[in-house]
Amino acid sequence: MKKKHYVRVNDVQPEVRSGGRHSYPLIVPNLSGNSVFALGYHELAPGSEGGPMHTHDGQVQEAFFFIKGKGIVTVDGVDYPIEQNVAAWAPPGIPHKITNTGTETLCFIWVYNPPKPDQL
Repeated sequence: MKKKHYVRVNDVQPEVRSGGRHSYPLIVPNLSGNSVFALGYHELAPGSEGGPMHTHDGQVQEAFFFIKGKGIVTVDGVDYPIEQNVAAWAPPGIPHKITNTGTETLCFIWVYNPPKPDQL
């Protein structure tokens, strides 16, 4: 596979999920050839959750960088406020979820290290 070193969000077909969630896988192994991490962009509609409280298998950890909007990121039972230019991290096996409590779309970057099995 030829590696992609450059990608635009508008050129990626989003993964549309329940509750008004749109996830754009940008630099992921099965699309880019990168095998070390996975990076993408996510849009979460007002009043919705980025899925239920969950963990990731094995050594997969997830980091977030919030670009726009307001909400709550819950990591290991603690609620943290989301606002522009805030980062959060969920270590391997730690329960986490994101909730959009604002009136506009919550936009953020996600990174998995190592990539989840479905991204390989």
